[in-house]
Amino acid sequence: MITYDLLICISTTIIFSYVFDFFSSKTKLPSVVLLLLLGIGIKQAANYFGVDVAGYERQINLVLPFLGTLGLIFIVLEGSLELEINGSKKMLLLKSFLAALVVLLLTVGAIWAILVYIFKQDANLAFLNAIPLSVISSAIAIPSVASLSGYEKEFIIYESSFSDILGVILFNFVLSNSVINSNSFVHLGYELFLIFVISIMAMVSLGLLFERLGHHKKFVLLLAVLLLFYGVSKHYHLSALILIFIFGLFAANNEFFINKVFRQKFKMKVLQNEIHHFQSFVTEIAFVIRTFFFVIFGAAIDFSGFLNPNKLLLASVIFTSIYFIRFLYFKVTRDDKDNLLWYVAPRGLISILLFFSLSEQQKLLILDQDVLLLVILASVFILAIGSMFNAKKSVKINH
Repeated sequence: MITYDLLICISTTIIFSYVFDFFSSKTKLPSVVLLLLLGIGIKQAANYFGVDVAGYERQINLVLPFLGTLGLIFIVLEGSLELEINGSKKMLLLKSFLAALVVLLLTVGAIWAILVYIFKQDANLAFLNAIPLSVISSAIAIPSVASLSGYEKEFIIYESSFSDILGVILFNFVLSNSVINSNSFVHLGYELFLIFVISIMAMVSLGLLFERLGHHKKFVLLLAVLLLFYGVSKHYHLSALILIFIFGLFAANNEFFINKVFRQKFKMKVLQNEIHHFQSFVTEIAFVIRTFFFVIFGAAIDFSGFLNPNKLLLASVIFTSIYFIRFLYFKVTRDDKDNLLWYVAPRGLISILLFFSLSEQQKLLILDQDVLLLVILASVFILAIGSMFNAKKSVKINH
């Protein structure tokens, strides 16, 4: 009976997720919010019917990082597959990269200052712990901007993907260098060069595999090889998300990247047809992984620590600094003329993955899981309110 019950739960969850996607397209409420609420509702229902949810806490803590890593890979891949590169997109690329970099560094600095000067925490640990809360979650941001127009949508996809990549690079850099000096930056440059070379090799080899493999299960093999590249890169502490992002850009913009030398190696019409099917395949997988991650994450949320006034105070100060910096940045640069971008700064999957990769000795006692969850939920709430408000505003303008 357990097998059949599990099948019912899995299929019902996926059906709910499709309904949420449809509902989200009509109301502009991000489907991620509904998935989190579904997870919370499942937990409450389980407690009501006497199911011991706490007994599965260890299994949930094992599943979440794995699902989160897969979700991050597929969501960055899905986002990069939707991006179009041409001469007119140079400024968009530059602006989104600068936004991701400057906002990330300013936010890390602000949270570090809050932890050190207000809450009197160790400066080195404060800097390391500030990074997970400073990274925009592309896993939440990308699906939430599907209804926006071309420029805003592409900006958020680029910015959130760059934020993930830059956040992981900065986190690994600080984590692996107890003392930061010139040698640290030389080693970082070497690592980035190495991952770029690996990305080019993966790009060309997977591209050839794309069009020449006649087997009908080629997409599964392709993803297996791509995940292998990712796993090996991560094993050697390289920024493997760059590989995923570059491959997605290459696949989506193969005509732009393939020069005359490589053009002779590829059958362009065959390649483009295969990429179209591959994109649909990746979108479906990303949808399923995202569904189960956020439902399980919602079910894993423990609200008992949320009423602690010290935790509420710290979370509120961090949350305020995040949005103050983002709002100020867009006001200064004037990149957000329609006020559609400043509120898209959700924390989520990437923050959780980075936070859980810290050892107990590296974590600050004051910045625990409850504070992290409070910031994540508050940022998702702001995203939901902002999305619905701008949807209503656009409807009024159109009428």
